[in-house]
Amino acid sequence: MNGSAKAFQDVIAKLHKAIANYHEGLVRIDREFHAPKKVLTADQERNREIRKSNWKLAFAKEWDKNAAEIASASSRIRRHQPPFVDFGAEMPLMASEVPADLVMGSLQVSFEQFSCHVPRVISFPFASALVLPQDNVEQKRLAHCLLLRLLSALPPGQIELTLIDPLQLGQSVEPFLPLLKVEQLVPQGHVLTRSDEIEAALGKLTDEIEEMIQQRFNDKASNWSEYNATSPDTPLPYKAVVLFDVPEQISEKSTWFLSRICENGPRCGVLPIIAIDSKRVEDRRYEKFMATLEASSTQLDHLLQCAGVAELSFTYMPEQWPRRDVLDRFMAKLAENC
Repeated sequence: MNGSAKAFQDVIAKLHKAIANYHEGLVRIDREFHAPKKVLTADQERNREIRKSNWKLAFAKEWDKNAAEIASASSRIRRHQPPFVDFGAEMPLMASEVPADLVMGSLQVSFEQFSCHVPRVISFPFASALVLPQDNVEQKRLAHCLLLRLLSALPPGQIELTLIDPLQLGQSVEPFLPLLKVEQLVPQGHVLTRSDEIEAALGKLTDEIEEMIQQRFNDKASNWSEYNATSPDTPLPYKAVVLFDVPEQISEKSTWFLSRICENGPRCGVLPIIAIDSKRVEDRRYEKFMATLEASSTQLDHLLQCAGVAELSFTYMPEQWPRRDVLDRFMAKLAENC
């Protein structure tokens, strides 16, 4: 998996170069037939169009060549992180090492009538907390996709979930409820809903982050990835804390804990995924907290989108959610291997 993101960046760079060469060729052909104050004869006009048509065919072959390279690279990465709908008895294989990238859907890359698909590869571990609006159904599904990819791409036992859902009482993470019985995956054993238990869980995570920064990190390891690389026999699990309907049941102390987790958690292998009730956080009590989020988080949809560059456009295609029976089989297999 190492270098997957760069491999796709290199192919995209080749497409940019091919498009630039294509345009330069068309300009060159026009220039060769250009004569000031003279109108092209019918034969000259026909020859020019033939030249342009042949040049376009050559570009089409170059595009197809690069698209084939993308498909080959996609096949390699998808052997480790297959689409969710392809989960089965043999897929995905239980990971043996932490990946350098995660696949989250795909990008349709387009130029004029040409297009191809590239896996949306995100560098892992994440550099910042992730935020989404509570009332956005599509982004909540993206959060589910992210959780499922983490569970399927990291080695069993190397990820822990803290799930907080005060209003829906666990329904916001319904697909993952079968994992509550697996202590290695969900140490609390249930979805947290009350202020006191939420505060205790966030406080514990803050203590763990503090301990890592003060006791474990040094000149050889200044973050979670580096620490695990230098301590392969005692790796620290990656931890995702998922909160819905924030600031519901979030006490003043919990707000402080969550702010510190957003600022310091990602480099310590703790990823906050926070669904915000935007109307409620307009209250002045949350000004500092929102300022921290502004400085220390990324909008989930912004992470997955990719802006067009030059004449290439990119359209994000989210991962298709698996059928319930497929998901249940995967969950059972994951629980077995923890």
